[in-house]
Amino acid sequence: MPGDPFADYIFNQLRLNQPVALSGPYGNFTLDEQAGRPLILLAYETGFAPIKSLIEHAIALEFAQTMYLYWVVRRAGEHYLENYCRSWTDALDDFSYTPLTGNGADTASAEQDFLLGGQRIVRDSPDLAGYDVYVNGPEPMMGQTRDLLLAHGLPQERLFIDYLQRF
Repeated sequence: MPGDPFADYIFNQLRLNQPVALSGPYGNFTLDEQAGRPLILLAYETGFAPIKSLIEHAIALEFAQTMYLYWVVRRAGEHYLENYCRSWTDALDDFSYTPLTGNGADTASAEQDFLLGGQRIVRDSPDLAGYDVYVNGPEPMMGQTRDLLLAHGLPQERLFIDYLQRF
């Protein structure tokens, strides 16, 4: 991104073979490894990246809980790792993947597109009291989905939200 000090450093100042130190993760959007409840993971468009990280972490831990992935995009063909998600379904006993596609018309319809994920979740699991739900999506569009999930019995403390920074 133009004007981003980190991007400027990486692309204009960092030299070949120069060491780079990384640390993390930070924040509260991390897998609750002790929960023991099934996971529902909802990603909106590029919000799939942090959800993917949670799934890969669970796989590395040989997580025994069932995982349900819902990935909403606005237009057909935007599930950029479709085959990767399907490979999880094939390889893991307790994993399901539900790709969802909105109408992609305009920004005004994006909230309705995102709500598709919450609506499908409560259709598939009407009582969410026994789940942990991880959601990544744009903050302005999260309200209705959050309210819908909580209205179907999901305890507030079992809802983990990470907002997309740009939409």
